[in-house]
Amino acid sequence: MRREAKSSYVASRFLPAAKREALEALYGLFRSADNLTDEPGYTMEDRRRGLGAIRAEVLGLADPGFRGQLPWFAAVRRAFARFPLDPREVLTLIAACEREIEGHTIATLDDLERYARAVSGSVARCTMRVLGTSDPDSLERAEKLAVALQCTNALRDEDADTRSGRCYVPYAGFGGDVEATRKAVVRLARAGYAQAPALAARVADDGSRFTLLVAAQLYEDLLARVVANGFCTGKRRPPRIGLVRSAWFAVRLALQRRFSGDEAAGGRRGGARPGRG
Repeated sequence: MRREAKSSYVASRFLPAAKREALEALYGLFRSADNLTDEPGYTMEDRRRGLGAIRAEVLGLADPGFRGQLPWFAAVRRAFARFPLDPREVLTLIAACEREIEGHTIATLDDLERYARAVSGSVARCTMRVLGTSDPDSLERAEKLAVALQCTNALRDEDADTRSGRCYVPYAGFGGDVEATRKAVVRLARAGYAQAPALAARVADDGSRFTLLVAAQLYEDLLARVVANGFCTGKRRPPRIGLVRSAWFAVRLALQRRFSGDEAAGGRRGGARPGRG
């Protein structure tokens, strides 16, 4: 997590140990599925077999006698014992990864949102269960926030995705109009980021609120930088979230909370605005 997901790593440092360890375990599972889906060096059969193995181990979590072989299994089992996690949400992500390796097309904004809900939305639902809320409205808001993150990644990584034969930006649904498509994806993302303050108010103030707001603000800032760069196709290197920037956001949010007295300080009021970055 420290190497591959710096914003998640920094944000999770503020959680109680049990919550932090659960999210680290889940990250190991989700990252395994993501690598099998996206990383080069695997044959199609490797990808299918690997995702099948992940599914088998997730299903095995319900059997006390099952002994998983994948590196994250024991830690994920502890997470499932401590928190009200639903294996169906993990299986939804695995199924989406399997569809992706077989080839899928994102032609419309609805396609992008459905894909994002299946992949990032599943991660968000699990995260909210660990942070301390699992009511239907909160899980729906968490999915919308996850869609925002996926939209941001799609815009930032467009060149790299195109080189690997993938496209997550739905130009076809807008008749190939690049500007209209990107504006629509940005609007969808901003609507998702607007969910963060309400979500933060629903979880315990044990570091969970702070963690959620730091992660959301880092990605909202990333979207602002992508837009300010004129997007990231054929130009400069795409902006990234580094450890230093992540730490700076955490310090800034801590100061906002300290001096404003607002439990959800930093939401839209303190977050990145379009054009900033």
